Amino acid sequence: MSVEQRQTLLFLPGIGESPERMRFFKTAGEKWAPYGIDARVIPVGWKDNGGFTNKLSRLDDEIEEELTKGRLVSLLGVSAAGPLVLSAFIEHPEMHKVVTVSSRNSSKYVEGYAPFDYVDQVHNTASEGVLWLEQNERFLTDEMRRCVMNTRAISGDKQVAPAMSYVKGAENIWMPPARNHIHAVSTTLRANSEVIVEFLNK
Repeated sequence: MSVEQRQTLLFLPGIGESPERMRFFKTAGEKWAPYGIDARVIPVGWKDNGGFTNKLSRLDDEIEEELTKGRLVSLLGVSAAGPLVLSAFIEHPEMHKVVTVSSRNSSKYVEGYAPFDYVDQVHNTASEGVLWLEQNERFLTDEMRRCVMNTRAISGDKQVAPAMSYVKGAENIWMPPARNHIHAVSTTLRANSEVIVEFLNK
């Protein structure tokens, strides 16, 4: 894909939607504009009372609005938003590319990391998203999986182990070791974002 053929990137943050983090995501996305990527940060509304399917429905509406404009549309989900963007891809296989950043995309247990039951207690909507994805992942075809990139810290990030993030058939990319989960996200989007830009523009 040439830079002249611009695409819309719907950028979905994880559970921490503080003003500071939202500004960081907006700034990170704006830096990709010279490469043909028009990023738009979409608040998920993790703190509202709507469950996962409600959030998925809202994202579906955003996707359909962009598609009606005749644009290429890609999705990027940070942390808990990873299962959300992958689930949206299942419902909209016409997406151009999908990227997850430091996301827990499965409920599997990895020694040294919080079990899935703990995630469910901390944030039920996020755990709903993981379970929805696991139940429907079979609908991701081999061709669709090749349009997915998953980035994760090479030794985990104290919250998400690499095995929890792995997506079969996708481009599963190692990022440098991270001090913690927030550090993993910020370094991926700031210091190592060129791999994401290159993937989106393939």
